[in-house]
Amino acid sequence: MEKTSLAKFAERLLDLGKRNRLLYFTPSRFGSLKLLSPSSATLFEKLPTSTLGVKLLLDDPLYEKGKNPTEADVKLAYEKKSNSTNALFFNASTPNGKVLKALQRKAASALSEQGTQLLYLAFLFVHYVDPKDHLSYKAPLLLLPVALEGGTPSKGYALKAAGEDVELNPTFSYFASTSFGLSLPSYSDEGLAPYAEKILPLIAPLGWTLDLMEVELSSFAFEKMSLYLDLKNNAKTALAHPFLQALLGDGRALPPL
Repeated sequence: MEKTSLAKFAERLLDLGKRNRLLYFTPSRFGSLKLLSPSSATLFEKLPTSTLGVKLLLDDPLYEKGKNPTEADVKLAYEKKSNSTNALFFNASTPNGKVLKALQRKAASALSEQGTQLLYLAFLFVHYVDPKDHLSYKAPLLLLPVALEGGTPSKGYALKAAGEDVELNPTFSYFASTSFGLSLPSYSDEGLAPYAEKILPLIAPLGWTLDLMEVELSSFAFEKMSLYLDLKNNAKTALAHPFLQALLGDGRALPPL
């Protein structure tokens, strides 16, 4: 079984197109929420170690007046309520309660049906220029898995960490390596600002910038990228497996039925 066959099979798993929000992030009406308060650093430090998480303030009443509030309107309306235990998120076109409901359903479905973690807080957005079209885009560098609890009118929503491990965006890391020869360091619990200090000298020569303040709550999927990297880094072991051999066109090693 040739490694070239495995390489071709693995290449099919790659998704580096413009619809991949791990590379080309854009807000969506029911799929993302921007953090307004507390600060990115506060939320980054608090969530992984807190059993209670943070309560989420709902801005739905502001939309009942007939027009969409601006980001400034939402900040002003909830500035006395938002703090380290009461977080405020914003979507430019949809009440955040409706977005939270959609995200909660999508994340729960992925977890129960596929065993896949889908919901993340995205930190440290890098603004870069794509070498293919020379246009500017942004992508998150760090991802914290989270879960939404509650959702009833009486209890509202709570946002909690779904594990303590903060992950480097594997899709953007691969893209930076293959497109620019840039090796991004993994996150080692050094904190948001110290990690940013590691990144800035690497991206500055390329004219890229890093936004430490922006945080987005959204769904991200990178299982195919993880599988691709596993196959690439463990080709010898993978090629020895009879089921993979069968997928590549050689079923002789499969056990008889």
